[in-house]
Amino acid sequence: MRRKSRSAMEEVTAKAKKLVKRKTKGLRNVVPGGEFMSNNVLLIQETLDYIVSLQTQVNVMRSIVDAAEAGVER
Repeated sequence: MRRKSRSAMEEVTAKAKKLVKRKTKGLRNVVPGGEFMSNNVLLIQETLDYIVSLQTQVNVMRSIVDAAEAGVER
């Protein structure tokens, strides 16, 4: 396997940094309070907590719908 030249590696690194910057900007726009988080580690931790919170909300809503549907069937 051929080794990449230094400039090719720098280009890959620059593209990766640009991708991370774009993705974290997207998270900051979606996660409540994310626009105030300058620390990417904190942003990712908050994103994970937010996902868990959303999943919990979905589960509660499903339970409510299931209970309502069961009440209608009686």
